[in-house]
Amino acid sequence: MPLDPPLVSNRSWDALSDSLWSGLHGIQSPKILIVWPDFIDTPELHTALNVLADIVGTLSDPDPTQGNPKTVDLVLVESEA
Repeated sequence: MPLDPPLVSNRSWDALSDSLWSGLHGIQSPKILIVWPDFIDTPELHTALNVLADIVGTLSDPDPTQGNPKTVDLVLVESEA
């Protein structure tokens, strides 16, 4: 996934959200598909999904995207383990 700016640690969900939002907003296509293979249901997954839901919501809004909204779809593929 495009991160802008790149992350220097894995200790902040806010930093991930900001970086991922900017990275996805920078993609030229108005439609984005995120496929998350082999996810495992954990508390961290729920936090990550909340972060992604917020990003998807703001990326679809013309105001914060300065007239360049995106449609983002997320597909979760459950781990077989």
